[in-house]
Amino acid sequence: MESRMSGTVKFFGTTNNEGYVTTGFFAPWETLEGNKYISREVGVLSRCTTEYDVDWTLSQTNVDNVLAYMYPNKGCPYSVNWEWLEYTHARTHKCVGGDMSYLETSANEILFPLFHCFVDSVFEEWRQTKQNRTQRANDYPENLPACSPACHSRNATMTQFPNLKNIDGLNNAYTDNMYEYAARSTCDATKDCESEYLFCDRSNDAPICVSKARPGGHCGGFSNGKLNKNKHIILMKIYAP
Repeated sequence: MESRMSGTVKFFGTTNNEGYVTTGFFAPWETLEGNKYISREVGVLSRCTTEYDVDWTLSQTNVDNVLAYMYPNKGCPYSVNWEWLEYTHARTHKCVGGDMSYLETSANEILFPLFHCFVDSVFEEWRQTKQNRTQRANDYPENLPACSPACHSRNATMTQFPNLKNIDGLNNAYTDNMYEYAARSTCDATKDCESEYLFCDRSNDAPICVSKARPGGHCGGFSNGKLNKNKHIILMKIYAP
C-alpha cells in the first residue's frame, strides 16, 4: 500500500524510519494514547485484501459465507474458511500495521473508517447482486452458540446502540435514504479507468483497474509492469506480501 499512490503526501501520508506517519493531511495526528503521530508498518505482518478476496465474497450464494461464524467451537457444523470477509478484513488490519494492527488502537488510523467503508461496499455489492430486497433486510445466519458468541446473534442488542438489534443493521433504509456506493472503476481492452491515479492492468484475461505506484514506490508485486511514459512512473498492481 505504501508503494501505491494512496501512500503519498497527497493522500494518506508517508512514514519515517520509525514507522510514524509524518507527512500529509493527517500529520501530526494525535492518537487517543497521546502519541503525536499515527503509526504504520505496511506489509510486515500480513497481506492486504486482493482482487481474489473480493471476487470470492461476491461469488457466494449463502449468507453464512458472508456474515460468517467467526468463532466456531467444538460442535459447530461450520469449519473456518480464511476467505470469509471478516478474515480478509482482519488481514488488512495487520497488513497496514502499526496502530491498525490492534483492536484497541486501530481507530487512531485515518484509514480505519475508509477501509471499513470499502468492506461495507463489498458487502453491499454482494447484497445487490445475490439477494432481493426482502432477503437483504432479513437474511441472517442462524443463532448457533457453538459457532459464534451470543452478542453476534441477530436479536442481540448493539453494544453502543441499546435501541437497536444486530439485524437492524441490515435495514434497507440506510442505502435508501442515507448513502450509496459508486461502482468500482472498470476497464476493458479499449476503455481505461478514467482516473489519473489508476491504470488498466490488461496482463490477465480479465482487465482490472489498479493503483499506480508512487514515484520511487516498490514494484515487486506486479510481474507484468509497464512504464507510464507520460509521468515516468512504474505502474503496478501492488498487494503487500
